[in-house]
Amino acid sequence: MKNLLPIFSFFSILSLTSCGYDKKDIPNCLVDTTHVTYANKAKMIIDQTCATNGCHVQNGSSTFDFTTYLGVIDRVNAGSFETRILLPPSDLSHMPQNTELSSCDFNTLMAWVHQGAQ
Repeated sequence: MKNLLPIFSFFSILSLTSCGYDKKDIPNCLVDTTHVTYANKAKMIIDQTCATNGCHVQNGSSTFDFTTYLGVIDRVNAGSFETRILLPPSDLSHMPQNTELSSCDFNTLMAWVHQGAQ
């Protein structure tokens, strides 16, 4: 039984540290995606990666303004929000352009969309 303790400890630690690591992130990024809402998590990510100067803002290069929930939910309901972030970064239609979401941000946004984008 004592021989199983180190194995159990190893897998316990591994399970706690395996969520959402990306080279660009702080290692061991843990994200709680059990109840994601626009207000509690999605808005912050969208503000930092989509609704940035010159992009998804009023008078930006995009025709869609993501500075409000109504602007984002329109694209979520149309299916293009999820589709565009799922594309490979090499695809010209991939969003956000010229970069990738961190795995933490990606997982959070996917959870938000799949939970009904409230």
